[in-house]
Amino acid sequence: APHHGAPLAVLPLSAVVQLLRVVQAYCLGRALDLTLPMIVYFGFIPVITLVMQLPITLAGLRPTQYAFEWMYGRAGVPSAVSFALSLLFLALGTLGNLPGGLLYAFGTNGTAKDPVR
Repeated sequence: APHHGAPLAVLPLSAVVQLLRVVQAYCLGRALDLTLPMIVYFGFIPVITLVMQLPITLAGLRPTQYAFEWMYGRAGVPSAVSFALSLLFLALGTLGNLPGGLLYAFGTNGTAKDPVR
């Protein structure tokens, strides 16, 4: 089947998206006056992103905040700042996903609504 090569094509793009999520968190942290090195974000954000995917709550809202507060608290970040970072991270991620959701919902010729295509 022609779609068997799709995972190999998507894997590098997925890695780029994850890299951008780390950079996004770093920029949000800098906006909140955090002076943590970038390597901290590379260590924390992939784990936090994994926690976000757990099917526990709607949009992973509370587990994400706990993960941010626990991990960034270990790096000396005050709870209020890590909580703000978590909300900004979720909001920016949601905002960034809206165009894809709209394209999926209102795709032309029905192609976007057919995930097996």
